[in-house]
Amino acid sequence: MKYCGGCNPRYDRVEAASSIQERLKSLADIVSPEDEGAEAVVVIAGCPTACADVSSFDGMPIRFVRSMEEVEALCSVIDRSGLAELRRFFSGRECKP
Repeated sequence: MKYCGGCNPRYDRVEAASSIQERLKSLADIVSPEDEGAEAVVVIAGCPTACADVSSFDGMPIRFVRSMEEVEALCSVIDRSGLAELRRFFSGRECKP
C-alpha cells in the first residue's frame, strides 16, 4: 500500500488502509510497494485527483482507491472471491480514471 501526500483528504485514509489490511490478512502479506516481493500496489488517495506519484511502480498492477466507497468495492471483491479474483482485479492494469 502507498499513501498519497494527504494534501486534500476527504476521508480517513488510515481507516481505509486498516479495512483493506484486515480483509487481506488471511490472503496476502501487506508490504511496502518498494518491497521486492510486492506483486501489486494499492494507492490510498485522499481525493479524486489521485495525484500520488506511482512512476517507480512501472509495470506493476496498480489500484487507486479515492473514497471509502472504493475501499468497500475493493474489500467486497476480496470477501466475495478471495485471492484468485483479487489477482484478476489487479490483472496488469492501472485503475485510475
